Amino acid sequence: MNVNNHKHLEEKFKKLINHYNANNFVYVIKECINLLKKSPNNVFLANLLGSSFQNIGDLEKAKKIFLHLIKKDANNITALNNLGNTYRSLKDYKKAKEIYKKNFESESQIHQRTSEFC
Repeated sequence: MNVNNHKHLEEKFKKLINHYNANNFVYVIKECINLLKKSPNNVFLANLLGSSFQNIGDLEKAKKIFLHLIKKDANNITALNNLGNTYRSLKDYKKAKEIYKKNFESESQIHQRTSEFC
């Protein structure tokens, strides 16, 4: 990726974050869907899309996105946390607890691996 494309993408991400922080979730959803067509494996965009669906109350779409991310990477801490929050919002507390536990175990493994290098 050349420097201009990288800078352009960085600006788009900043704009998306600003809209997300301003609770303009419909805009974020639309933009994330368009950007994911060009970059379908972008984990940041997928998490942002799922979180935006979560914030507008479309919990089933959010859940589907987070499950897809976790299927690709079982230790995706952000997706695990977001999925736990989604299950909690759906009042499926048993599933939420399972996911939070898995997230905690993933974080612990990462911290353990990191400390091995220090």
